[in-house]
Amino acid sequence: PMQQPMQHPFPTDQGYPNGHQQQMHQQPPQMQPPMNQMTAGPPQHHGQQGGDQKQLLKGGEERPASSVKLFVGQIGRNTSEDEVKELLVQFGEVIEIAMIKDKATNMSKGCCFAVFSKRQQAEAAIKTLHAQHMMPGMTNPVQLSYAKGEEERAKLFVGMLTKTADENEVKSIFSPYGEVEEVYVMKDKQTQQSKGCAFVKFTTKQEAIQAIENLNGKTTMPGCTTPLIVKWADPPKDKNQMNQRMQMAASMMAAQQAMLQQQGLMGWGMPGQPGQQGGMYGQDPMAAMAGAAFGQLPFAQQM
Repeated sequence: PMQQPMQHPFPTDQGYPNGHQQQMHQQPPQMQPPMNQMTAGPPQHHGQQGGDQKQLLKGGEERPASSVKLFVGQIGRNTSEDEVKELLVQFGEVIEIAMIKDKATNMSKGCCFAVFSKRQQAEAAIKTLHAQHMMPGMTNPVQLSYAKGEEERAKLFVGMLTKTADENEVKSIFSPYGEVEEVYVMKDKQTQQSKGCAFVKFTTKQEAIQAIENLNGKTTMPGCTTPLIVKWADPPKDKNQMNQRMQMAASMMAAQQAMLQQQGLMGWGMPGQPGQQGGMYGQDPMAAMAGAAFGQLPFAQQM
């Protein structure tokens, strides 16, 4: 007889345990339509994704290349776009305010997007207002942050500079490729002498790409024998993660050292010969900890 095709073990929504089928049909926040159609979702998922996509305003017009979008939260459900603009315009030109509204009621969710014409203006607004300014009738301060995809994305690392090059000289090298917002030459803390490298911040990602394509490995500064290294600067979050790992490793090291001291192993020699120098581990706490890790010490073998 012909075999019946195997059916899915959960053929209906009701068949899925704990409502998993319903969860599978829920649209993830990052797949929601862009905000220019005035749909809403969790604030942290809004904003243009992928810096190479065209940036559009809510009316469909293309955003200026130098513009930056911010998420503004804790403004209150009754706050109007004009009131938000009045708050932000002191820092520079505000191209657009777009309230985030509930799709069913079309009522404000108490948060919005604001588009500044320049990144410096957006940075100034964040620095001054974030968690510091209170809107009328609110009990929590406003929250300002870059919308997703709008974070720092035009910062370059530059290596193989001459140690006499200053900010103006570095800026003159990169200016042909776009608007250079900032140049920071890295210097020795004690001598204040240049380390031969710097950070260069452009207004847009496309300008930074042009600089990489035209300068990296192709241009050599007078007095140098190696061409410039021009690449994307490491994202700050990566550095933060590295610092967290280093702090965690230091904490674990301290805890292990305290454990060894409590067991009387610090400065001991061979097992059964307390206080003697040298021996299997001598006075090296790192060696003692390594031994404990591999179960070579008596107390470790008994565990």
